[in-house]
Formats: sequence, C-alpha cells, structure tokens
Amino acid sequence: MSEIRPGKQFLVGAVAGIVVAGVGVGLGVALTSSPGSAQTVYATGTRGPEGPSGPRGLPGPTGPQGPIGPAGAAGAKGLAGSPGPAGPAGPAGPKGASGVTSSSVVQGTAVSSIADPTAGTTTSATASCPAGRVLLGGGGLVSAGEPGTASKAATATTASSSTTGAANAAVSGTGVALLSSYPTTARTWRAVGVVTRPLTSGMALSVQAYVICGTV
Repeated sequence: MSEIRPGKQFLVGAVAGIVVAGVGVGLGVALTSSPGSAQTVYATGTRGPEGPSGPRGLPGPTGPQGPIGPAGAAGAKGLAGSPGPAGPAGPAGPKGASGVTSSSVVQGTAVSSIADPTAGTTTSATASCPAGRVLLGGGGLVSAGEPGTASKAATATTASSSTTGAANAAVSGTGVALLSSYPTTARTWRAVGVVTRPLTSGMALSVQAYVICGTV
C-alpha cells in the first residue's frame, strides 16, 4: 500500500462483497471526504464458482378456466371397416303348413239355356270340391248344340283360384263364348257362358264348370 501524505484527512473505503446472479465479486473502492484526497483502488478479483441451485418453489395456484374455443371443422370420412364375423345361427323356425300331396279335376253338371236363345243370353254352372279337399283352380266349357248336348265347344281354364277375369273364349261359327270363370267359395268354381249371336234353330247354350281339387 502507498504511503499517505501527513496532515491530510482521508477516508478509506472498505471492501464490499457483492453477489450478483450467484457470482462473488470482490471490489475495493477508496472514497475521500474532501477534494484532492488520495484513494486506493483494488483490482477486481477472479470470478468465483457458481453457487448451488436454490430449492424448488411451491406450485402456484390454479388459474381460472379459459373460454371454450370454437368448434373445429368436421373431419374427413373414415374408411369403411372390414366386415365383422358371421353371427351365430338362429333358432329353427316353426314347421310350415303341409303342402298339396295330390290333385284331381272334378267336373260339374252341364247347364243348358232354353232353345233358340237371343244374343246376350247368359248361363252359368258350378263345380265343387268334396269335403276335406281344397280348391286349386278351375275353368269352364261352353258349347252350342241341342239342349243337353255338347257339340262345338269354347273352353277356358285357369291355373289358380285367384284368377277371376273373363276367359272370353269362342269357337268360330258357334255363337257362344265363355264370359267369366272364377271361384265363388273356398271349394266352388263358377263358369258363365254367353250367346254372342243368334244360334241355329233349335240350338241352346250349354255351360259346364270344372274345378281342380287338392289334398293337403
């Protein structure tokens, strides 16, 4: 240390330790109490080692919930998934009704009009299945001849009892036609004939119905 001149007032600054950001720095500063006084300046020391980290602070309080954001855009349609495995077999269904085991044609009695009928005259006849049998279909036959005979005939049949339209079959030169052929009950079939033009003198319209019966 340099010598201080006698008779002079002086103030020597003490060395202060200042720690900034975990770094120790030694700094000596000489302050004078009057102008012109001598001062001693100390050189800056070397940087000390970094101090240890302080303890972790306590968690802060939970902040308030933010506002709900806007809905996002709809995503693209995904790919179709693969088919799932086959399910177990279902229980057996109830036994169905018995089907038709046999069938036959039942011929009804022929019905004749009066002799020499005028055009437009109609005559009908029926045929029925016996008890215990079901109606499957039917048809009819019309003819022009002497009353009680069946000469030239016009015929029509249907394959199902659900058919109710007219057959309208006619034989050229006879003047008769099958006007309609249909079921009237679950066991009976009706055939209707019509005179389409005047018949030969003494002739009559004859109608005969047929029914197809089945056994179940």
